[in-house]
Formats: sequence, structure tokens, C-alpha cells
Amino acid sequence: MGRLRRERKKFHLKAVAPKTENEPGGVIVSKSEIYPPLPLPSIPDSIFSGINISLDNLEIPAEDSDKRSVCKSAGYEECGNRISKKSKMKLRRENFLKKLELFYQDIKEKRRKLTEKKQNKVITWDMKPLVSALPTSEELDEIREKKIKPKMRKKRSTQKAQVRQKDWLANIEVFKSTLQNSTVKSNPLEMITSIVIKNFETKHHT
Repeated sequence: MGRLRRERKKFHLKAVAPKTENEPGGVIVSKSEIYPPLPLPSIPDSIFSGINISLDNLEIPAEDSDKRSVCKSAGYEECGNRISKKSKMKLRRENFLKKLELFYQDIKEKRRKLTEKKQNKVITWDMKPLVSALPTSEELDEIREKKIKPKMRKKRSTQKAQVRQKDWLANIEVFKSTLQNSTVKSNPLEMITSIVIKNFETKHHT
């Protein structure tokens, strides 16, 4: 299948050329009629007429090393000799130290101004909440009494060794007698429950 081509459309106007003698109904037109020449500007006889230049107002370039170009002043001395590498490094170091000194002087000045501002500032305190928070004289006396009187711990009453031994032997005798009892041997659980119930009733009734 061949390639489909669409019709080309032109979106600009065609330039109309002037008709020539060969074309039917043509008239000869010269270029001077189509593009008329521009009028020349009027030039006065003396170009510098009306200009007043005084030589006193002219600025003469200074020969100072500060006003010379950076490249020349960095590479040469005032006398014209070339600066060595060591002297260049020395100059850089001196300039750097000067900058540091100026920086620290600026910081010191700022700190001095801040301290002066703080000293001159008047601070007003509201003492009412502080006074209300302080304890009264009565409360202070109570706190002192509590500190002076320490709490006395109660000593536990410990029985003598003979009394403890006597009780221990009595408990052993009771235990032996209960083991030899016939009711305990036949049904020990019932016996123990009855004893516990009796003790509970006696404690609650009293």
C-alpha cells in the first residue's frame, strides 16, 4: 500500500512582486519609487561646537599601590621588584590575623553592651505569692517539735529461755496425748474440725 499524502496548506500571504514589462498590462516601476531614500542628517561645520572641556576637572590616575590593579600590587612591591613566595604568605597571614582581631573586638563590644544593658535593667518582683507560700510561726513550731521528739520503737517482749523451754515441753505432751486418743485415731479430721469450731465460737462470743 502506498504512502498517503495530505494536501499542503500555506498559512502565510504570498509576496506580490511588482509587475514587469513582459507581463500583460505591466508597468515599469523603479526601485527608488518602491523604497524612497531616507533624508540625510544635517551635519554642522564644527563637530565640537558648544562643548566646554576644562583640563582642571580631569582626574589624573594616582600612582598609589592601593589604587593599582590587584594583580600588579599582589605580585610586585612599590619599588617594582617582584614579591617572593614567603613574603606573600607572610602578608596573607598578617591580613588573616587582622581580620581575626577585628572579629574578636566586635564580639567583645557586643558582650560589653549586653552586660551594661542587663545591669541597667530594673527588675520588679511580686513578693505576694512568695510570702503566701512561706509557713507561719505556728507551723514552724510544730515542725520543730516533730523533729525534736523522735519516735520511740516498742521493744518486743521476749520470754526467758526457761519459760520458752517449759512451754515447748508442754506442747509436746499435748501432742503425744492427742495421738494416743482413740477418737483421733479413728477419725482425726472430724476431731480437728470440732476443735477449730469450738475455738472460733469462744472467740466470737467473748
